[in-house]
Amino acid sequence: MNRYVVALFAAAVFIGGCYSFFFQEDDATYLLRVGKLDKRWEAVARNTLEEILSSSPYANKYAFNAKPEGEAITFILFDSRLSDISSPKVNSCGFYPATRKIFCDVRFIDAFLAERDMDKEIVPFEGNRPIDEPFELRPLAAEQYDLNRTFLLQWVLGHEFGHFLAGHKASHFAPTPLDARVEAKTISQADEIEADAYLASHFNPHTGAGPEFYKYLVHLLNVEVHRKACPDISPLQYCKKIQAGAGIFSPADIVYFKTVGTHPEYMIRLVRLIKEAHQKYDLNFIGYLNDRIVEYFREQS
Repeated sequence: MNRYVVALFAAAVFIGGCYSFFFQEDDATYLLRVGKLDKRWEAVARNTLEEILSSSPYANKYAFNAKPEGEAITFILFDSRLSDISSPKVNSCGFYPATRKIFCDVRFIDAFLAERDMDKEIVPFEGNRPIDEPFELRPLAAEQYDLNRTFLLQWVLGHEFGHFLAGHKASHFAPTPLDARVEAKTISQADEIEADAYLASHFNPHTGAGPEFYKYLVHLLNVEVHRKACPDISPLQYCKKIQAGAGIFSPADIVYFKTVGTHPEYMIRLVRLIKEAHQKYDLNFIGYLNDRIVEYFREQS
């Protein structure tokens, strides 16, 4: 009996080894097979791709969650919460030049929004209230939340598409280390700025989808400034260290950022992207405020 069990085990190992050698899937094929998106996310993804690729040379030369058939670039989006996925691409979005593919786990997008309470809103109230009394929060309506998903995905996928257009090496949007690191004077840093430049060129803040996109970027920048000034308070709550008002919030104190890693913090990336757009299109008061806000930034030694 023992010999029989051993023989079966050896046969299983041999067959498994042969399968892995001859039929092993690459990551793209694997994710196309096991990855899933719900209907809401699929609609957001399709709308986003149509927007960021419109007017580009690849508007009709890309594949979305399908095997490429001569297309120049492939976008593979999946939600790792919907199926058991074992891949280094889980919880990140990135461009892989060797395969001309951009992968994105939309779980990363939802986590980014939730961490900043951008999946919530303030419950309307009547009358006066003490300034230090926290607002009551509630989940955003599905349509409004999907708009937040769309704008954020436009920035993320547009950035990765910018890497593709510029011929850069592999890059990633991911929760670590991008959330806390910046390196100000490296080639990698220059690549990040160049990738974002595509977005500044594609979205005209005065026409089409541009106004809403930049309105969202300014809102996101304000959220990041709030998180720096009052890290223990929801960005939807009052922060006494911020001079809140119309346009871009100004910190009431110095804001520090770190100088470790190869990617800039989100706050720095947003300021630079808005600056690119200001130089190209003239954002008037918003551009002026954006240029002034950097006077509060200091590299943390």
